Amino acid sequence: MPRLALFSHVRVLAWAATACCAHAGTARVADTILPAARVIDWSQSGIPGGIPNRTVVCASIAPGATRSAIQAALDSCKPDQVVLLAAGTYEIDGGLTIPSNVVLRGAGPRRTILSARGAGEGFIRFGSGTTPSAEDSIAITAGATAQSTRITLADASDIEVGSHLMVTQLNDPSYVSVTTSNGNCTWCDGGIGWNGTRAQGQIVEVTAVDGKVVTISPALYVAYARKPLATEVDMGATNAGVEDLQVLMNDTGFTANFLMEGASNSWIRNVESNYTDGDHAQLHWSYRNEIRDSWFHDAFTHSAGRTDADIFIADKSTGTLVENNVLRRLHQSVMLNWGAAGNVIAYNYIDNNFDSVGHNTLFGGLNVHGAHPMFNLWEGNVAPKLDADYFWGSSSHNTAFRNWFKGAAMVYGPLAGRDPEQAAGGFWASQALAAVDLSQTTRFYSLVGNVIGSDRQKALGKWTPMTVARQPRSYYSTNNSYGYAFGYANPSDGGGDPGDTDKAYTTAIVHGDYDVVTGSFRWSPAIASHDLPNSFYRATKPAWFGSLAWPAFGPSPGASTTALVGDIPAKACFDQGKMPNCL
Repeated sequence: MPRLALFSHVRVLAWAATACCAHAGTARVADTILPAARVIDWSQSGIPGGIPNRTVVCASIAPGATRSAIQAALDSCKPDQVVLLAAGTYEIDGGLTIPSNVVLRGAGPRRTILSARGAGEGFIRFGSGTTPSAEDSIAITAGATAQSTRITLADASDIEVGSHLMVTQLNDPSYVSVTTSNGNCTWCDGGIGWNGTRAQGQIVEVTAVDGKVVTISPALYVAYARKPLATEVDMGATNAGVEDLQVLMNDTGFTANFLMEGASNSWIRNVESNYTDGDHAQLHWSYRNEIRDSWFHDAFTHSAGRTDADIFIADKSTGTLVENNVLRRLHQSVMLNWGAAGNVIAYNYIDNNFDSVGHNTLFGGLNVHGAHPMFNLWEGNVAPKLDADYFWGSSSHNTAFRNWFKGAAMVYGPLAGRDPEQAAGGFWASQALAAVDLSQTTRFYSLVGNVIGSDRQKALGKWTPMTVARQPRSYYSTNNSYGYAFGYANPSDGGGDPGDTDKAYTTAIVHGDYDVVTGSFRWSPAIASHDLPNSFYRATKPAWFGSLAWPAFGPSPGASTTALVGDIPAKACFDQGKMPNCL
């Protein structure tokens, strides 16, 4: 399944575990700013109640242990217990699978190192690895309205409390598309037999069954009115975790360092993911997992293809929380694909991505690619660019809140291999410079309270605050830079289908964004309130922010004429040279 064709032509702060219920209670606070149809309850992202603290060790393992010995310990561990790897390096020939209710824990990411040899879909795996089957789909006969938590199925006799359903509908041609000039993305609904006709959807958990009426969580994000179906999803791993260790890859052929495929309420925390053969992490058909407090850096491949050296969230995966990580020198960093819905990507520091062929091109890190991600939230991140591209179809109803999109990044060698980083030879990316680039296939995006641009743009003197596809742009001319670009069939300077070029712009909301270069705010005349909340998913300041101001970016609460251009813990940690000791 092709993924990316982009640009192929060319703690001092301590990072603490999530406190229980740290973001509970925010509900739909974004309703105070945005139309209700664009908002969901993003506080439901991540593991309910936070990552559990497992204290009972079922097995302690010393360096020199084989893969089979570690796997045997994991398989024999009782629920809610830990397999503890002592400090040292472990040569692992082949992958490891984390069972439900078990944690694999090291002595710290620079003390316990898993050196990976072998090949396969994932080095550390969570979940069933089973792709849902279209044949297991059941018609939804009632209740499939937006915000509904009760649906009626044609047959619920095999549905149990605690099981998971993927809710889909036929593509709505008014805003969902899997066809571009690149072709028809027949795999954009997971390649399970629908031929791309059900790109839009979400995964829900069954909380009650009464005859044919099934109660679900979360509520439905949209009205599913076009022949809606519920398809069973096998969550082969639940409440499983990996913590406090390093995965060291050796370019032997793993598709992902971490693979969550049919996983729920599971986590990756305080790990160093040191190079990748493919992707650092992949999530498919998964529900309410967390990736946090970790360092993902470097890759053996920085080019378009099946993988992108990123955290790849796909196949209707719902409610993932990716929070407080450093992602550096990748190809992309966090990519949403193939119907990923209701995920929160927050307070991550992303920088220095590049393409090994088009290394002058700005690769932004926060990317939407492949129909049809929806209702995802980016909050509080520092990244070169938000890039919702055109290549394999549409996306909609995604929100960026209080991020800093710089529109610039340095590229450091080496451009291949594992040689020492050539920081002295770094250079600024000089093409495709835009802080926000929403292609012609995007609809109903909300950009609220973000910081746009950087001192680098100011120094260039070639800054265009906003351009839409009906206007010319020089995307590949050296150092021409843009605050926002709407409606282009990127990578190009043209707009593609003239009937679509304006819709990315006319359906977007831009409210309270601050332009660093011009020193001005952009407010939507359609929204009365200029007093933005601190967060769209957290009720209180995270403990791991320490003494840093929160929120870090955008209009100061209660003072809409004052701009915050601050810092986040992940970036502060990296900038002070404490990595990985601050993990």
